[in-house]
Amino acid sequence: MADAALLQALARRLEQAALRQDWDALAAADAELAQLALRLQQRPLSSAERSQLPRLLAAHRQARRSCASETQRLGEQLAGWQHNREGWVAYALAAEEME
Repeated sequence: MADAALLQALARRLEQAALRQDWDALAAADAELAQLALRLQQRPLSSAERSQLPRLLAAHRQARRSCASETQRLGEQLAGWQHNREGWVAYALAAEEME
């Protein structure tokens, strides 16, 4: 039963971390889930553990979507910075010459 409660707690932590975009908490919960999954592979799941799986899987899917969305946002931001890089360099050089 302890693992069923842990599955429930991990689902809640994944949900909350994804909503808050708390990437450190999300990484910690994901690492803990990976360790638990390895341990649970060694034996059949109890009915209490199986009952927690749908919520946990949904929370994990949502966390993955949040990470993918943030990855895309950051990629676009970096691309914008790269696009404007020449202008920044020219501005810096012009400002340096005026000193």
